[in-house]
Amino acid sequence: MDDTYLPISKLNTVVFCPRRYFIESVLGDEERNIHLIEGDTLHARTRREGENIWVWSDRICGIVDQMIQEAGQTVPVEFKKGWLGEHVSDWVQLGAEVLCLREMGRTQASYGYLYYHTTRRRQRIELDDELTCSIETAVAEMRRIAGADSYPPVTEKPSKCRGCSVREACQPTLWRK
Repeated sequence: MDDTYLPISKLNTVVFCPRRYFIESVLGDEERNIHLIEGDTLHARTRREGENIWVWSDRICGIVDQMIQEAGQTVPVEFKKGWLGEHVSDWVQLGAEVLCLREMGRTQASYGYLYYHTTRRRQRIELDDELTCSIETAVAEMRRIAGADSYPPVTEKPSKCRGCSVREACQPTLWRK
């Protein structure tokens, strides 16, 4: 078994688009676009005490955007630029943060919050068996892709490609033809 720590933020990437994960993490082609810059700016503008806390488990590590106290528990909050919705990749990232905090003994909470800047709404996400399984699947997929010798296929959802920072390296329109 590989003992390399995997970044929690890349769990989000591999769930959203395995090809993007390959391009960024295996090939090392991480481009910055307006969406990433806006996200960084929003994070910088809203920085408060209790933010940017390192968390880890035996296989993954990363930074929690903010930790709050609620009902006597420490609960992670992950900030996102977009809007509240059914964003499974965000759920996996937040779930991994909750999992790390639990394994570190920092909380007994089984949930966290996603805060979406565009809609200014917060979404509570429970770390249940299904989400835990999704986290395990994402970790396995990251390890599989890291050992792959070819690109994963282009996503079948072209809408995912519109704001992608590695679109030029990926060439999804060309590959779909």
